[in-house]
Order: sequence, then C-alpha cells, then structure tokens
Amino acid sequence: MKATIDRPVIRALGAYQAQAAGDHFLVGTTIAITVGITPHTTDSQVKVRPHLKIYEGSILPGHGSLIEQINYPEIVLYPEVTTGISFMHVVTAGTIDRRDVNFFMEYYSRNTGEWKSGPSKEWDDNWYRELYSYDFDVAQPVPSQA
Repeated sequence: MKATIDRPVIRALGAYQAQAAGDHFLVGTTIAITVGITPHTTDSQVKVRPHLKIYEGSILPGHGSLIEQINYPEIVLYPEVTTGISFMHVVTAGTIDRRDVNFFMEYYSRNTGEWKSGPSKEWDDNWYRELYSYDFDVAQPVPSQA
C-alpha cells in the first residue's frame, strides 16, 4: 500500500496551552501530535493500525532513546481522502531537548488475510521540550554620561 504522510502538526492542550511557544513545550504539557495520511490504493477502503514513536533527538545522525510508542486503534481509510490521526503525549524531561518522531502503520491485506508493514516516515527535531518557563520583562537601558 502506498500513502502520502504529512508532517505532524503539534499543539498544546489544557492548562499549558497558553505557555507553549511555537514548537517549544514545557515538561508536563499534554500535546496532540496530528499526522495526515492519504492512502493511494485501488481498494474501496483499507484497514490500518497507525503507530507513533517519540525519540529523544541526537547530535549524531539518527535518533536517541525511545521515549514512547503510541498505538492507535484500528481504523478504516479511504483512497485519496486525507485523514488526520491525533496521538496524545505528555512532554517528559529526558536528557536532550529535541524530539524526533517516527510514524508507521500496518495495513490489512485482503489478498493474504494478514497484517503487513505499510508506509512510514520520520522527522528529526520535530519539537523541543523546555524545563522551565520564564516570565519577566527586560527594562529599556538608559544611557548615562561617562
């Protein structure tokens, strides 16, 4: 099965929503990671099991330690129709501030009656975690005579 997989859209939920700054989220923030999938198939529909892995980023090629794997319930997708699948995750501290994401899915083959590995995609440095929130104003400097 072939599919187009869109880059995840990430947004903060709940109490920390107002403190989220772009792609930076405080530890403890619940975030929704939404991935759009458009299957390209001649079948009238396809059953899939979507999965998302969240890793610590790494300064080396590839990713760091696995933080969490989220398994989404089985769903039905339709050809050439984009479906957004949202995964919930609570931001954790870890040792590195960058987060990598790997999306993959299994699909049910009606020909064989088995689940098979389907399309996957990985994104590096998809968002950043923040340990602290700072709330202060920087005063306007006033020049003085020397």
